[in-house]
Formats: sequence, structure tokens, C-alpha cells
Amino acid sequence: MPDLAKVEHERRPATRTRLRVLCGRAGRGLAEAMLEGTLDTTRLSKLNNEDVATAITGIRGLGQWSADIYML
Repeated sequence: MPDLAKVEHERRPATRTRLRVLCGRAGRGLAEAMLEGTLDTTRLSKLNNEDVATAITGIRGLGQWSADIYML
């Protein structure tokens, strides 16, 4: 049976790198959408939840979880 602490330690760098990449994509996608005007937060406040989710999940790196958190 493998030593779980060793396995976890070996996985950490890959997991951190993956998270860094995913967060970078989401942040970049969000910034680009706001700068290009494809994501207008003022307009989002006037939409129903389904349309807000569609607008947010249409941005690279953002998914349903991001949309749900925004709508809290």
C-alpha cells in the first residue's frame, strides 16, 4: 500500500500549477470580457438568473459555480 503522505506531497506541485492555470484563465477571461464590453455588470443586475448564468458561463474559464457565486 502506498504511503499517502508521500503521494499527496508528490501531487501538490501539479495541483497547484493546475489551479494557477485555471485561475489565470478565469481572471484573464473576466478582464477581457469587461474591457471588451461583452460583460456589463450593470446589465447583469437587470437580467434574470438564467440569463446571468448564460452570460457568465460564456466567458472562458468561468462556469456554473462562478455564475452561482456571482448571483448570491
